[in-house]
Amino acid sequence: MRKMWWIAILLLSGMVPSLRADEGPIDPASYGVYYDRPEPSFYTGFAPRTPDPRHLHLHIGRGNQLRVTALLADDVLTEYARDLWQRWRTYRALVDSGRLVLTQNNAFDEFEQRLREIDLERLVREEKTLAPATLRERNLRLLERLNPGRVFRIHMPLDAVVQHWSAHVRPEDHRPLDGARRLELVNLLLPTRLWVTELEPGVARDVDALVARVPATPGAKPTPDLRAAYLALLARASHGLYPVHDGELAETADTVVSIPEMFSYWLQGGRIDIGFLGAAQIDRFANINTTVIGDYKKPTVRLPGA
Repeated sequence: MRKMWWIAILLLSGMVPSLRADEGPIDPASYGVYYDRPEPSFYTGFAPRTPDPRHLHLHIGRGNQLRVTALLADDVLTEYARDLWQRWRTYRALVDSGRLVLTQNNAFDEFEQRLREIDLERLVREEKTLAPATLRERNLRLLERLNPGRVFRIHMPLDAVVQHWSAHVRPEDHRPLDGARRLELVNLLLPTRLWVTELEPGVARDVDALVARVPATPGAKPTPDLRAAYLALLARASHGLYPVHDGELAETADTVVSIPEMFSYWLQGGRIDIGFLGAAQIDRFANINTTVIGDYKKPTVRLPGA
């Protein structure tokens, strides 16, 4: 068998035509299209994009499959329609100038037709008249319309999320934690959404303080201190990519907006006549503390204004 194998190799080797040094590879048209032949290739789908690498998570799953998860934060939704418009204009300019020559692929024609159907140019033009919360909601509906069956709105009540995390805190965690356990507890703040590999300076102290606030009774409703500490740690660990709205207020409110929008658009824009503020601390001169309780560098409670 060994002799027959070597004979077959020699016979096959003898059938391969030799090339001179000045000759290129043989590529007759009948051989088909090779992958190294330049062909225009660009994305003509409607998924949102982000230039911020912090919004992207790469994960190697079972079978060495690469999974890419893009976080739809508020800034991504705000720019969704405008990003589609810029991408469309760029593609069209390259095609019109002859720098991009379309071949047999008609996906770009379908891309343009769909954007004309929704009147994307008008949507982008009217953005300057919309409040930030209204623009976000409109773009979210547009995302759902262009990607039917692929967008899911998931409502996660804050207290339920905090309770779920608290259930992972073990009795021995109330003793000094090691680095690995702290890292595990940080990633459990939002399972499958946080992939923290190392803790930033000062986070370890915040983790310890948060664990100390977990009630001893399993399933107990989170206290205001626990809720505030949880949100502060989540914002710090995720770099603010997961905005949290107060679910209890949102159930009966006309709209829920972020603190920057509230001050810059509603208050400074003169759109609010009377407002009500809640506070953790208030003095006899009606000054409200919305920053921290205790030392600023090592607070016992960090408030939303911090």
